[in-house]
Amino acid sequence: MKVLKLLSTGAVVVLTAAFFSAPVAAQTTWNFGDSGNCDITGNTATLNCTVGNANNTLRAEGFAASTTAGARYVRGTLSNQGGSGMGFTAPGESTGAPQHAFDNNGSHELLLLNFGFNRVVVTGVTTGWSQQDTDVSLLRWNGAASGPTMTNTANFATSSLLAAGWVLVGSADLDGQVNGHNTFNNRTYNTGIAATTVNSSSWWIISSYFGANSGHLDHGNDYFKLLSVSTACVGNTGGGACNTDPNRNSQVPEPGSLALVALALVGIAATRRRRTVA
Repeated sequence: MKVLKLLSTGAVVVLTAAFFSAPVAAQTTWNFGDSGNCDITGNTATLNCTVGNANNTLRAEGFAASTTAGARYVRGTLSNQGGSGMGFTAPGESTGAPQHAFDNNGSHELLLLNFGFNRVVVTGVTTGWSQQDTDVSLLRWNGAASGPTMTNTANFATSSLLAAGWVLVGSADLDGQVNGHNTFNNRTYNTGIAATTVNSSSWWIISSYFGANSGHLDHGNDYFKLLSVSTACVGNTGGGACNTDPNRNSQVPEPGSLALVALALVGIAATRRRRTVA
């Protein structure tokens, strides 16, 4: 009589361990410079990028709010600034240097990043060209799952963004001058944020500095172009794997279901051994 051997006990143990092993964070660097994987052609209000997997996406939009009390954020124009990185011009602002960079002179300017279904941690921010000073702030969305509505958010006071659902993750002084001159040297803010679910979000902000003056951090004299952003993906908005559509998770076995299958296989293997002994 034929005996069907499903899995050895050792194989079942290995399979079970695989089901319960922690996922590895998926790394992506979104490069906005010339010949980058997220480069701009001309000027645009919104930049959409895809790297590798069709669900590994980034949507970038620039916003600005004047320093006038009660002013709200409005969408501006992102621009291709060659090898010096991505530029930004607020409505009514000069398109020439240095106003075509992200700045906080007369208005607070920022880049809103949405990573689609993915929940990511921003691990690095690299600036290209800069002038005067380069103080950068990083914020993570911790509000409603539907995401932020920037045009409903009041101007650049820290309290208004925090009240709207944002968390100020940190700020960094990336001075771009050498002996008083502008520089194109790449300068990177390594955030040091652990790639864990609790630190992740689908929405992030990279902005010119807008907090209280403290040490080397001050607002009102920062100009920079953004060269790249590095991210570590830890999962999707439905709790599944990175670069997958949670709306289709029903077609893929959930980790809990797979674990039950593994336990069932253990039971089958044990039953086969008892029958063999009998």
